[in-house]
Amino acid sequence: MFIIREVSENDLESLLRLASLLNLINLPRDKHELMKKIQRSKSSFRGKEQDPSKAQYLFVLEDTKRKEIIGTSLIIGKHGTPHEPHVYFSIVPKKKESRS
Repeated sequence: MFIIREVSENDLESLLRLASLLNLINLPRDKHELMKKIQRSKSSFRGKEQDPSKAQYLFVLEDTKRKEIIGTSLIIGKHGTPHEPHVYFSIVPKKKESRS
């Protein structure tokens, strides 16, 4: 069975393992940075962030049978502004030809 739950300090080593497999902005490969994300998430969940737009909620996907963290998700309180929205574009060149 899988559950999605709030991250905890006990998940740090599992998150480091996942971070070593992927190259994600939300999951840095740095133990200190990951611990800061965990602490910020805990503060956000408890409503202790002074500015709610700076809150970050880190979730983990746990395989309860294997007792292993197999995924993560991060919800950011606010990202971008109406005057400076955060937009990401990726240009991927593709060449297609028809033989007819």
